[in-house]
Order: sequence, then C-alpha cells, then structure tokens
Amino acid sequence: MANAIDDTVEVTVDLSPPTQPGSIDPAALRRAMKLGQKCRLLFGDRTFQQAEADLRAVWVRRSEPVEWEWVRAAARAGCEPESLEDA
Repeated sequence: MANAIDDTVEVTVDLSPPTQPGSIDPAALRRAMKLGQKCRLLFGDRTFQQAEADLRAVWVRRSEPVEWEWVRAAARAGCEPESLEDA
C-alpha cells in the first residue's frame, strides 16, 4: 500500500459561555450604545439583527477590552431604541 494519509484531527471546542466580568465599565457601555446609534449611518436601514455581525467586527477592530457579548444589549439599545421595551 502506498503512503497512507491520516487525515483525522482532534479539535476541542469550548461551548461554555464566556465568564461575565464582575462589573462592566460604564464608559464601554456608552461606547457600545454610540456604536449602535451610528448603525443607521454605517449600515443604512438594516436592523440590529442584520447588522450585528458588522457591528461586532467594528467593536473587535477597535480592540475594546470588553467582550461583545457583554455590551451587545447596549449596542442594540442604541440601534433600536424600541428594544428597551423588550427587556
């Protein structure tokens, strides 16, 4: 038999949610809300749900110290003020 190739790869995926910080800097929440407010300027008439991946990419590119998951609600509130009524 010619060269046998072992193409099996073991991958470990951590599906646990990220650990929530003890407190989130209010300034980070304000920055996330302002980013959400700019959603319409950046992405037109797209809803938060449609634009979220792009907003998250902007957040990450800014090297923000707080994970997106913990400021997502603030960004959504900036983008869709009516979302505050859903809470």
